[in-house]
Amino acid sequence: MLSLKIPKSVVWVAIVSAFFLLLMSGYRMVTKSIFSPDIAPASYARVLWLGFRFDCRYVALVSLPVMLIGLAPGLHLFKTRSGRAMAIFFFTLFGTLLLLTYGIDLAYQISFNKRLEASILGDLWKGSEQGMLFRQNAPWLTIFLLAGVGSWLIYLFLKLTHHLGSKGKYSANKTMRAFWQILLVLLLVFCIYGRMGRTPLKYSHAGQLGNEKATGVTLNPFQSIWHSITDSGRK
Repeated sequence: MLSLKIPKSVVWVAIVSAFFLLLMSGYRMVTKSIFSPDIAPASYARVLWLGFRFDCRYVALVSLPVMLIGLAPGLHLFKTRSGRAMAIFFFTLFGTLLLLTYGIDLAYQISFNKRLEASILGDLWKGSEQGMLFRQNAPWLTIFLLAGVGSWLIYLFLKLTHHLGSKGKYSANKTMRAFWQILLVLLLVFCIYGRMGRTPLKYSHAGQLGNEKATGVTLNPFQSIWHSITDSGRK
């Protein structure tokens, strides 16, 4: 990386973003194998690609603020303790939320063969009949235990990769540093919009697969929750 003069912060944020994308893609493969094993290979390739693009949006929504805040002199991701702590905290928080959401989503799919939506979380809070049934039957202890252990492992991964990245030398070429920083920022902004065009990816793009099971596998729980919130707001 030194020969390319890529800044440590850019490399580290890119590695962490790739890690979360792999985690999200892995969960998609797990849910496909459990709940939709009969999806045709050709359709599954489209599912993985479209799902990856949805995942990119949510990872970029976390990585972009970390990258931008880390550009401030007092919050540099490698030169300051506060910057390092801020970045590790935000990424660990995102990882914790990700694992909890996946755990609840998986438990709900096992119980009701449906993806997690905002209304379901509302039912849990309000204590509706279906919410109470799920609250009583879901393996909450296992969900929170696995999410806690997973969050700790993510925290250790963040610290380890940050420590390894800090051993390298800083590039003295300010122009190249700025180039790579701007390039990553633009890439993350592009990922948030999901595709080139005026509108980002929408729930309807997954629906165009023409298969309800494929649509369910494509969307990550964050997208399903967001769609249920925006859809209810239009009614």
